[in-house]
Amino acid sequence: MPESVFKESLINALSHRDYYDRGGKIIVELFDDRVEITNPGGLVSAIKPKEFGYKSHSRNPLIFGLFNRMDMVEQAGFGIGRILLDLEKTGQPKPIYKTDGLFTVVFQRQKETVILKNSQKSTEYILDEKYGISMRYLHDKYGISAEGFGTIAERLHLIFIS
Repeated sequence: MPESVFKESLINALSHRDYYDRGGKIIVELFDDRVEITNPGGLVSAIKPKEFGYKSHSRNPLIFGLFNRMDMVEQAGFGIGRILLDLEKTGQPKPIYKTDGLFTVVFQRQKETVILKNSQKSTEYILDEKYGISMRYLHDKYGISAEGFGTIAERLHLIFIS
């Protein structure tokens, strides 16, 4: 997910949250296959579900104005379009919007795949079996991509196997 999409989605959640729902919170959930941002309040009553993304109405114009003065947003009504454009540019699928009671946007995460050489596979086996270090652990703990793991595995192969 592009950083611009995540930022815009968080700004939307803060700008359109129902602050009268004191128990409600904006929730950001990161899963292996998706990112979900949930916001109390659902759609603003001035917008029907079929108008979503085409018609704009701010639930909290003062908060939106603050983001505007901070140059974090440009103009009301352009956020969803910008999100869709940035996702399209990076070849990612459109988000799924759920508007029943709460407002949730779901972004599918693309799986990183890399083809490992035999030497890298044997190094991956050694790291996982002998030391309990998996590609998933390195990614989650240190943000190492699959491609980065391939480079590390290739270098470690020289140490472990040679």
